[in-house]
Amino acid sequence: MYMKRYRMFLAVMLLLMTSFMETGCDKLLEEKPKATITLGNLDPALLEQTVVGVYEPLTRSRGRLWESTIGLGFELMAEYADAGGSSQLSWSNYNNLNTSNTALNQPWTTLYEAIGRANSLIVTLDNSPNLSESDKKVAYGEAYFVRAICFYFAVRTFGKFPMRLKPILNAKDVLLASSDVPVIYDQIIKDLQEAEKVLPPTVPSAKAGRATAGAAKTALADVYLTRGDYVNAKLKSKEVIDNKSTYGYDLEASLSTVYSPTLPTNKEDIFSLKFAEVINQGNFMASYWADANAKAAGYSISGNKFGGITSNAPLIKNWDNNDLRKKFSLYNSYLINGVLTPASLDADYDFRMGKYKDPNAPIDTGNGNDLYFYRFADVL
Repeated sequence: MYMKRYRMFLAVMLLLMTSFMETGCDKLLEEKPKATITLGNLDPALLEQTVVGVYEPLTRSRGRLWESTIGLGFELMAEYADAGGSSQLSWSNYNNLNTSNTALNQPWTTLYEAIGRANSLIVTLDNSPNLSESDKKVAYGEAYFVRAICFYFAVRTFGKFPMRLKPILNAKDVLLASSDVPVIYDQIIKDLQEAEKVLPPTVPSAKAGRATAGAAKTALADVYLTRGDYVNAKLKSKEVIDNKSTYGYDLEASLSTVYSPTLPTNKEDIFSLKFAEVINQGNFMASYWADANAKAAGYSISGNKFGGITSNAPLIKNWDNNDLRKKFSLYNSYLINGVLTPASLDADYDFRMGKYKDPNAPIDTGNGNDLYFYRFADVL
């Protein structure tokens, strides 16, 4: 009798333990997909960090987007530039993306990182009651601006592409059909129009590189011009010019000021990507275009000799030699210890690009020169 009751007790306990283990294991093994994790309610401090994070992919020193793809790669695709015999020859011979020419793989990823962060910020702002309406408006404007310039880069580079307007919340959201080019341009204009309404006219130097109303209007003028809408391009450009004092814009007397590696901004700066003389937080351009004498010649700490400029191209050939911009931007010799020394050139080009200079950079990844999207000179 005792053994029978004992066996029944064991059976009941075993059933209870099994049930508990199944329930407990289910809870322990329950995993929330990472794709469903979103930003929570923002406070002012977290908002600032989040907005800065939206810009980060664009200014990433090794992001290979504007810093390398446009600053070097797209220049080498122009008729006036050539990679010579350097490792960047694929840019000069570029036709289209294929398995052997993967130059745009990382820029594509970086581009979508910025778009994704902008989309996440927009959605999160909709659900952040702890923020003032004024803070929300500016943050919305910055998110719309970044998304617009990314779409603008993508449509000119790739044509049709999947235009994401919402964050990816699950695996099903990854699949997205490409949008037609006119639809993409309509969205770019819509985003920039929203941005110009809410962005501030200026930002303090500590926030140099952040979008302003003037930057959104200038970008709109550029988009209109690209689409052949010359009436609206003129009107929007005139709006920027007529209000230059409001935005703090004007021409600088010296190109050295415009391309300074240490100044946070200048009067011509409408929108630019900011880099610093810090290891892995700088621009590569000064080193990319310079030769082995870069340090002694005052251009950068080192030179990669990735390409140069050819004088036979119409743009260079017809450029007035007395134009100070030409003398500042191109060189085929330099002074080293007071001695005029020929620059190292290539059979495919006879000038080096010289507008990016930072001999005090700590490393070739630490040049402080900013990359411009728009200068006031572009609007005039």
